[in-house]
Order: sequence, then C-alpha cells, then structure tokens
Amino acid sequence: MPEPWATRLIVDGQGQLFVDERDLWPGGDFVTAHIIVRTPFLRDHPERVRAWLEAHVDVTRWAIAHPDEAKAILNDEIERLTGARLSDEVLTMAWERLRPTWDPLSSSLVSSADAAYRAGFLKEQPDLAGIYDLALLNAVLEELGLPRVQ
Repeated sequence: MPEPWATRLIVDGQGQLFVDERDLWPGGDFVTAHIIVRTPFLRDHPERVRAWLEAHVDVTRWAIAHPDEAKAILNDEIERLTGARLSDEVLTMAWERLRPTWDPLSSSLVSSADAAYRAGFLKEQPDLAGIYDLALLNAVLEELGLPRVQ
C-alpha cells in the first residue's frame, strides 16, 4: 500500500508493518506512479509535454529541498480531496518512507511485471520493450545539469 495510507494504518489503525517494500528492491527504490502520455499527443505536442516535465522536475526538486513546506501543501490537498487532514505523526512517518523522484525507475516496473506473470496474475509474459520514451525528460535533465535516467 502506498504512502501515506500505509503509515495511517499503522498509526491510526494500530497496525504493524509486516514488510517494508524498500527492503525488497536494489537501493530501496521502486516505482509507484508513472507519468503517461499518449503517443499521438507526444508526437503532436512535444513542447507541452516538455513544459510539463520541466515543471515536474522543478516541483520535485523543490519538494526535496523544502520537505516541511511540501508536507504542508500535500496535507492541504489531502484535506481538500478527502475532507480530513493527516496527523503530523502520520505525515512525518510517511514522508520518511518516500523518495520523490522524476526517475521512472524502469527496471522496477519490468521486475514487477515479470513477478506478476510468474505469480499467475498475468496470462502472458509482458513485453514492455519500448514502453518508455525518456528523450524529453533526459533533455530537461541535461539542460539542468542533472544525470540522465534510463
């Protein structure tokens, strides 16, 4: 279960952490969300996609540099969407389990898909070749002097 909901179950529901998924992945990193754009939209509007990616990288860098402000904004949005704020304890614990990034961590998606196939959740071996087009993201990162992603 993704954060902050997993931590909310621990703190508010008096649950216990059974497995910390970070322990299962190299470096503790795995994908939980992706930025997805339809191929025709990317082809027809690369400037819009690039502008969105620039904003995403900027916001992510800001959130990493300003965690307290980022948590406050996040909690405001959670309250707007759900009608309730998270406690400071939940938000702080959940934030410690997150690592905001613009890197799609593609190897973890491939590993997850393979594991889902081996476990019988997928009827066919997934072919994810070509699922990522990181050209615009890498161009944005290079322009900012940041490392490319794979």
